[in-house]
Amino acid sequence: MAGELNRMRSRTKLFVSFLLVLSCLLRQGAPAQTVYSVNAVGFINTAIPTGYSLISAHLLNSSWTGAPLQTTIPNAVPNIFGGVRTSCLGVTKITSSGRFDTVYFTPGIGWAETDMSVLPGEGAVIWNPGEAFTNTLVGSVIQGELVNELPAGFSLCSSMVPQEGRLTSDLWFPAAYGDAVFFLSSDGSYRRYDYWATGWHPEEPVVRVGEAFWSCKLAPTNWVRLFSVIDVYTLPAPSYRIRSFAAGPEVTTNCLHHAIPYLPAMPGPVYAAPTRSVQLRATALNPAGMNYQWRKSGATLTDGLRLTGAQNDTLVLTDLQKGADDGVYTVTATNAAGRIVAHAAKIQVVTPAAGAPALDHPVKTAGTLEHTLHVEPGAFYRMQSSPDLQAWTDVTNFTSAGSIFQLSLPAPTNGVRLFYRLASP
Repeated sequence: MAGELNRMRSRTKLFVSFLLVLSCLLRQGAPAQTVYSVNAVGFINTAIPTGYSLISAHLLNSSWTGAPLQTTIPNAVPNIFGGVRTSCLGVTKITSSGRFDTVYFTPGIGWAETDMSVLPGEGAVIWNPGEAFTNTLVGSVIQGELVNELPAGFSLCSSMVPQEGRLTSDLWFPAAYGDAVFFLSSDGSYRRYDYWATGWHPEEPVVRVGEAFWSCKLAPTNWVRLFSVIDVYTLPAPSYRIRSFAAGPEVTTNCLHHAIPYLPAMPGPVYAAPTRSVQLRATALNPAGMNYQWRKSGATLTDGLRLTGAQNDTLVLTDLQKGADDGVYTVTATNAAGRIVAHAAKIQVVTPAAGAPALDHPVKTAGTLEHTLHVEPGAFYRMQSSPDLQAWTDVTNFTSAGSIFQLSLPAPTNGVRLFYRLASP
């Protein structure tokens, strides 16, 4: 009897243990299915060095609230380059005719034209005559069957997906016998890679995120890649297709970008007193065969009584009139290789001060310097700063309604020293 009782107790323990394990399994339930977003968004920081560089825009960026330019053009250049720039910036693409098209940014004025775009898969040549800076691009990762139509000859192109990798093995570039690609180095020289029967030589190139390169193909082909942020075999629709254009005969293995008709940095805002004269000069880096056309606020200029050089490299304005001569002056320069649209200056005819103004000692508060300026009512002034009392930069400008003008400026920190003066005009 005691043995039977022990056996029953043992079976009961096993049964209870089984119920406990089964209970745990039931409470845990079946593994939940992972849900992913249908898209991926993000940002890419790209270093823009001084001089030439080749860049791409791997993200698709439309206009959004707060964008530098409200436009429906995908990847409009003003939206792509929303970072802080300290100088003029030129962006060049190849058009369907094989010619170069260049648009300029000028601090204090903006972009000379706003309808250029750089799409994922395309490349652009950047000319930055000033200090290096970091540009931040935000947007969406494109997905689906991605097709870049590559022409025969030289073209500027890039990967359509923001991933670093080997050009063919990882990024699916369609290499064929006789192809060559050229990557720009930091010293301005080019690294050349050739595709032979045995593969890439001297090695397979690696493409960085945000980098474009020159492709030289013997025959046209398509660069096709299937890509999804969820599953490469479950491709979203629609597919994405662009076309890269072949550069004209100016581009050879010995001259990849020097044929581009660049202009140096322009002066930006110009303040002048009435009856004075202003001379605007456009000096091209390669001026041979260059034709010019000047415009004011978009209107084509012609030579007249107070204006000469409307179709030359130098525009001269005499006997300036307030209101009549105010505006943004641009120059379009054209040669056999292509076209440039650049700002020359933003001219503002202002009332100058008759005498030299005086500045009181600034008063330092929390993070700011408070300036009391003794000025002439109605006169135009520019507040300038300098770290060494030699190179002066405009900080702000104003026209005072009274004889005292209060101005608040950020206080220098971390050992930075700045000195201030007033100029008119």
